[in-house]
Amino acid sequence: MKRFLTVKSMIIIAVIAVAVYFFNPFGLNGKDTAGAVANKYTQLTVDTFEVTVSCSGVVTALSSVDVKSRVGGTVEYLKLMEGDYVNKNDLVANIDKRNILLKVKQNETDLKSARAQLEKAKISYEIDRKTYATDLRRAEANAGLSFSNLKLLQKGSRPEELSQAMAQIDLARANYENSRKTFNRNKELFVKNLVSQSAMDGARAAMDVSAAQLKSAEEKYNLLKQGYQSEEIQKALAQYEVSLCAVDDAKFKIESLKIREQEIKNLESVVEKTDIIHQDALEQLKDTTVLAPISGVVTQKWVDEGGIITSGISSITAGTNIITLSDMSEIKIKANVDETDIHKLAPNLFARVRLDAFQKKVFRAKLSSIGPRVYLKDNVPVIDITLDLLEGSGEVKVGMTADAEIIITSEPGARLIPNDSIIERGGKNFVRMANGGDNKKPDMRPIKIGLSNGEKTLLLSGLEENEQFYTGEALKAIKESSATAKPGIPLIGGPPGARRSSGGARTR
Repeated sequence: MKRFLTVKSMIIIAVIAVAVYFFNPFGLNGKDTAGAVANKYTQLTVDTFEVTVSCSGVVTALSSVDVKSRVGGTVEYLKLMEGDYVNKNDLVANIDKRNILLKVKQNETDLKSARAQLEKAKISYEIDRKTYATDLRRAEANAGLSFSNLKLLQKGSRPEELSQAMAQIDLARANYENSRKTFNRNKELFVKNLVSQSAMDGARAAMDVSAAQLKSAEEKYNLLKQGYQSEEIQKALAQYEVSLCAVDDAKFKIESLKIREQEIKNLESVVEKTDIIHQDALEQLKDTTVLAPISGVVTQKWVDEGGIITSGISSITAGTNIITLSDMSEIKIKANVDETDIHKLAPNLFARVRLDAFQKKVFRAKLSSIGPRVYLKDNVPVIDITLDLLEGSGEVKVGMTADAEIIITSEPGARLIPNDSIIERGGKNFVRMANGGDNKKPDMRPIKIGLSNGEKTLLLSGLEENEQFYTGEALKAIKESSATAKPGIPLIGGPPGARRSSGGARTR
C-alpha cells in the first residue's frame, strides 16, 4: 500500500510539472533571461516572399573554339590580340610552308611519272592485243587450209577428176591425129613441090605440139588414177601440225595479256595512291593558312609570331592552341545544383546573378537548360544547369565566377514571420506573444503557416500586423535558462527555431 501511494504520488508530481511547463515552458525566470536580449520582440512584415535555389558557376560564351593548325611549324604571321573581334573565315595565322612546298613538288613529279608509266603500259597493251588477235586469226586460217589440203590428199582423186582427165586425153588425141594427117598430106605435097618448106615445117611443129599435149594429158590421168604418194601426204600433215602450233602460240600470247592487265591495274593503284599523297600535300599547303572557324572574340592568345606549334591532327598531345575564339553573342553561366533541388527547377525560370568583379551590381538571367544526369562533385550529388545572362554582355568576361539565385516562386505583399520565432508542438505551430507579465501566463498563440524559404515563412492566419511576439534569440535564451533551472523535466515539442519542414523550399 505504501509502495502504491509512492508511485501514485510520483505520477501526480509529474502531471503537475508538465502542467506548469505547458503554461510556462521556458522556465519561471524566463522573463529575466529574455529581458537581457537586445531585440526581445518582433512582428510580422509585409514584403515580397521568394523561394530560391542558390548555385555557383563560371561565365562562358555561347561557344568557344580552340583554334589550331592542321600542320606544325613556325608561326610566320599572327597579328591578333586578345579582345579582337574576328569574323568567320578571317585570317588568323600563317605557318611556314617551305617544307610542304618541297613535298608538293616532289609529289607532283612522282604523280607525272606514275601517270606516264600507266599510259605507256596501256598503249603497249592495246597494240599487242590487236596484233595477237590478228595473228590468231591468220594462224587459224592457215591451219584450216592445211587441214583441208591434208584431207584432200588422204582422200585421193574423185571420179569427176578422172572423167575430166580422160576427156582431156581424148581431146589431145584428136588434136594429135588431126595434126599428123595434116603433116602427112603436106609431106606428099612437098615431095611434089606443091607446098613450101615453111609450110612443111609448120605442119611438123603443130604435130609435135599436139603429141606433147596428148602425152601430158595421159600422164595426168595416170597420176590421178594411181593416187597421191605417201610423201606428199606426210608433207601436208607436217604443214598442218605447224599451223596448229602457230594457233597455240597466238592463243598463249593473248592469254599472257591478262598479266599485262594486272600490271596496268597495279599502275592505276600507284597513280591513285600517288595522287592521294599529292592531294594531301596540297591540303597541308592550304592548311598553312589558318582561318577563323567561327565569328567571335579572341579570349586567349596562346602563341606569338615566331613560335613553333605542333599539328592538331598528327600530334600525340592534340596540337598547340593558337588562339581561343568565343562567340559572345550570348553569355551563359555553367553551374550545378544539389540533386535535392532538381524537382524545383524548370526551364525559363528567372535568376539573379552576382559576379565577383561587379559586387554591387545584380544581373538578370534565365534558366535555359537542365543537365541529363546526376554526378558526384566533392562527394555531393549535383546536376549541371545553364543560365542565359540577359544583360551585361558588354561588361561580363568569359571565365568570371558567378553566384546565382534561381527564383522558384515570388509573391509580392506577403505576410512573413521569422522562422526562428515559430514554436512547433504536437504538429501545430505557435508564437509566444509579448503580452505576458510577471503575474501573467505566456500567451502561446496558434498560427497557420505556408511555405518557408529558410529564413522567412508565409503567415496564413493567427496574427495581426502590429502584434508583437518573441524573437528567436529571446526564445533561445529562455530555453537555455529553463533547461538550467529544471534539468530533470523534459521539454514538450521541438526546440524553438528548429521546426520540421512544412513542405517549403529552403536555401543552402
